[in-house]
Amino acid sequence: MAEANNVFISWSGPRSKSAAEAIKQWLPLVVPTASPWMSATDIDKGTRWREEVAAALDTMKAGVICLTPENLTAEWLLFEAGALSKTRDPKTRIWTYLLADLKPQHVKDPLAIFQATTAEKEDTRKLIHSINKNLDSNVPESRVNHLFDKLWPDLEKELASIPAPSGAAPPKRDPEEMLAEILELSRAAAQSRKSVEALDPYLPAFVEFMPAFAQFMPLLTEALKAAQKPGPPPNYLPNLPPEPPVRRTFLVKQYDDAQIKRVEGVNAAEDGAGRLFVLDETGRILARFVNVEQWWPEDHSAVTSANSSSG
Repeated sequence: MAEANNVFISWSGPRSKSAAEAIKQWLPLVVPTASPWMSATDIDKGTRWREEVAAALDTMKAGVICLTPENLTAEWLLFEAGALSKTRDPKTRIWTYLLADLKPQHVKDPLAIFQATTAEKEDTRKLIHSINKNLDSNVPESRVNHLFDKLWPDLEKELASIPAPSGAAPPKRDPEEMLAEILELSRAAAQSRKSVEALDPYLPAFVEFMPAFAQFMPLLTEALKAAQKPGPPPNYLPNLPPEPPVRRTFLVKQYDDAQIKRVEGVNAAEDGAGRLFVLDETGRILARFVNVEQWWPEDHSAVTSANSSSG
């Protein structure tokens, strides 16, 4: 085994082996950084290859498992898949490659936990891009697509010519088992639905409110930002009148209140978000107002807007 090998191709049985050999020869032509490895025998031919296979599995970060209807429960495939999934590299990825009209729903656990690829052009293209990405290859996607489109007919021809099954293929999946799995998924979905069904009466109002809520979001965001401010900016130095400080009365008009508020203090300052702070001679906040439309000192003839400061 060459040290450069980085893609493990798993197989079991004559048809799976034929496809694995075709993929082993074809893959490096499309992804030049890929160096596939596959065992020369499987569990039916003896056990002397176990150590070599285990050593290969320990260094791979990508694996392709060639599945046919007759090898879905092959012990050798399960051994290789399990060993590959337990490698120390967290970036290790495993894909099942479904041959002879297999579909993902035909595959049982534990092989069902791996991402399945059907032996069709576009699904195989996705697999090739995943392998290219997994190998940290510097081959651009456009280059991979160009090579794939050019060379796919070769692989398609090889996959179409895999041997016929030597005997009757085992049933893909028992209908009762598939029904039981569907029922289990339905129960889980129903339980999840039950946990939120108390919100159903509110859904129509929520849907109706959504457009207005979307328009309100920018205002809410600004209000939340303003609410996070405990007071005037930290670097604010009150513009105090000349010594000695003299208290005076400030008049405040808010947008949401027709009455004018009166509050005593030495100075007043805004934070730029429609809030007004009335301060004492030390800069301590005596009163604060929100949604300020106008404010002014009682002894001042000019009205001050909420977007400017006055002392």
